Amino acid sequence: MSYIGSKPANKPVVASDIDPTVITGQTALAVAPADTDEFLISDAGVLKRLDASYIGEKNTPCFMAVYYGAGVEISHATETKVTFDSEIFDEGGVYDTTNKRYTPGFVGKSYISTGMFFYDASKNIQHHVIYFYKNGSLLTYFKNEPSGEVKRVWQSASLIVDHDADDYFEVYVRADTSNSANIEVPATSGGASSYRNYFQGFKVFT
Repeated sequence: MSYIGSKPANKPVVASDIDPTVITGQTALAVAPADTDEFLISDAGVLKRLDASYIGEKNTPCFMAVYYGAGVEISHATETKVTFDSEIFDEGGVYDTTNKRYTPGFVGKSYISTGMFFYDASKNIQHHVIYFYKNGSLLTYFKNEPSGEVKRVWQSASLIVDHDADDYFEVYVRADTSNSANIEVPATSGGASSYRNYFQGFKVFT
């Protein structure tokens, strides 16, 4: 091999051998790195290129579904599945509006939460419960007992769940009344700007 000028010395490259602009960069990146942007790292002393996609994670998939129906009745002392029928967003296509459930599509953990509004014109609500179901079976529940019988109440619940890719999660509710009357879950008022009946979730970094 021929060289123009002196043959490079057969020795490690040190800082004094490199123009500082090679290290510091001459142009600032003013936006978040693209997934295919690369970094130079030392892996146990071996220099390697690393795509930005391997640094950190994203909170996706994520979804939010709401109930916009005309209002439904929940039978007294009966666990009833909530049919959240409209998606506000669904990054990853993980909420099924047909089966009304969340299927993560990855192995790991998710944060899920829900909020529900209960109403009884006769003020007979004694207590109300939100249930999270996993694969068709009860996972856990959150029970609220007001200090007295009430006419209307809003309740929320949330937790972090561990799952496989094909596990699925649903929301059920129950309300008990002193006169065994049914409870109404009113339609969301205010249209898309009011989300008082919702089911949502997103991937948790681990």
